[in-house]
Amino acid sequence: MRSRSWPPGHWCRILVLLGLFWLRWLVGVWRSNLLPASAREIAVPLSAGQLEPGPTDDPNGTIPYLVHARMLPDYLYAFLGVLPYLQARPPGFGQRSHVYRWDPKPDGLCVYYDAARGQIIQQGIEEVRDEDGTRTFHRFTRYAGPQGIAETPQEELGRFMAPISDGCVLKPQVVYDRTLRKFFAIDWSERTVRQGPPLPDDERHRPVQIRNLWRSPQALDVGVRSASREESHKRSVVAQVLLLERVLVLDASGRIDLLDPQTLELVGVGGALPTPKTLVDVSRSRRLDDITAYTVLPLVRRASAADGEPSYAGLAAAALSREGLALRVEVYDPNGRRVATGDTAIPPHTGWPGGRTPSIPIPSAVAAYSLLPGAQFLTVAKFVLESLHPPVLLLFSHLAGPHLTAAAGCRSLALLPDSFVAMAARRGDTRPAERILLALLYIVPAVFFALFLAWRVDRHGVHTGLPKKTRAAWRMGVLFLGLPAYFTYRLTRPQFALVTCANCGLQRRPDMEKCHRCGTAWVVPELIPPAWRVLGEPEPADERAPTQIPQANPQA
Repeated sequence: MRSRSWPPGHWCRILVLLGLFWLRWLVGVWRSNLLPASAREIAVPLSAGQLEPGPTDDPNGTIPYLVHARMLPDYLYAFLGVLPYLQARPPGFGQRSHVYRWDPKPDGLCVYYDAARGQIIQQGIEEVRDEDGTRTFHRFTRYAGPQGIAETPQEELGRFMAPISDGCVLKPQVVYDRTLRKFFAIDWSERTVRQGPPLPDDERHRPVQIRNLWRSPQALDVGVRSASREESHKRSVVAQVLLLERVLVLDASGRIDLLDPQTLELVGVGGALPTPKTLVDVSRSRRLDDITAYTVLPLVRRASAADGEPSYAGLAAAALSREGLALRVEVYDPNGRRVATGDTAIPPHTGWPGGRTPSIPIPSAVAAYSLLPGAQFLTVAKFVLESLHPPVLLLFSHLAGPHLTAAAGCRSLALLPDSFVAMAARRGDTRPAERILLALLYIVPAVFFALFLAWRVDRHGVHTGLPKKTRAAWRMGVLFLGLPAYFTYRLTRPQFALVTCANCGLQRRPDMEKCHRCGTAWVVPELIPPAWRVLGEPEPADERAPTQIPQANPQA
């Protein structure tokens, strides 16, 4: 069977888009490196008594603990590309199943969801003590369904339809089924499964993550540390194992709910994911797609001498913006009230370009686009690279920009979710007509550039004698697809050795009967056959009688 290969035009378009993608990627990495260390981290003080037992009033006014968050933009660009795609590919595992845990050790534990059976499977090696005290190890496999746990797959266990899990094998492991709309508590050691009451059949509750609430943790470093220098290496108790009275549940709207692991009921709201301050004002509800990375830490209040049990003390949530240039931290108390916030910013100081000295802190995203040394050059370079993109794709980026995920901007070839055109669509401080007008202004340079390329293609088509319909098709293709279509034409254009027309004196194609300039027929005098032709074979000279020429009589 003959293998099919792509035409050169397809490879040309892909290579042009890849080149533009890597140039934009370099500009983004360069811009993130402009931020100084002080603009990449936040230290938010916790309220007095939130983590320590005892009276809440501190006569000395000291702050015992700080929520410290730091962005790592280099890791952000490295871990948002093809790696998450590859992690989701193994069959039965990965992000597609939403129930996955694997310990790479030889005796490690593996938990995953089998969609064919509709059951959660646990595999590993356990220790068994015999009656004589000897210990043996054997490999086990357990199957869990909504109705229980068994050593073999059984129909009586029921089927999970669309489960999501906390990913931790604790006591118990909490699972939510989006089709059944129930929470389940799986206790693998006791071989029991408990069900909670069904959630209301509406859009108010759409859980997407349980207990471990994070995305792209390589891009964020979040923790709670002591404010004193002597104990700065000590962190407060934030361990999930001790947090048994409340389990954090992230909703699709960005809200963080509190789940009672005993009754499997949502008992309140613990907080919400922050919305970082970006270059444009996005005054709308929080969406998970608008955040590149986030981390939520539950805060645990240390046990006092009276009760001896740790208690839930609220949570700290940190979120990173789309381009990784702004970080925001919010702290909530046990009742879900926001008690402290912090944003990355450039503090006011001297030495700004042009001798300017701002009187207030400048948001880090704004400074990275206009105020930091080299920021304006990178902003112009970003706009120029976006203007080299096809105009029709820029228009689609404006229409689809608010609906694309934040991570798509780090690996998208065709659409540009982080372009200025897409930013105009996400502006919340303007009316729809103003956003459309602003997007058209951003697209104008790309349209003029596409018009220039279309003119070049049409001029070359006239020069080489392409038909009018063919030239019109190439003009429209270059006008809409821009630079990739132009390079495709340059790669696939017809090649001829032109000659001079005898009538108009311009260069014409030799493969056409008429000159594509003036329409004169192709006439070559030296190729016209003569009127006479030789017919038959010539007679030999010796076989012919010589002609006698009569001679004149001299005596006459």
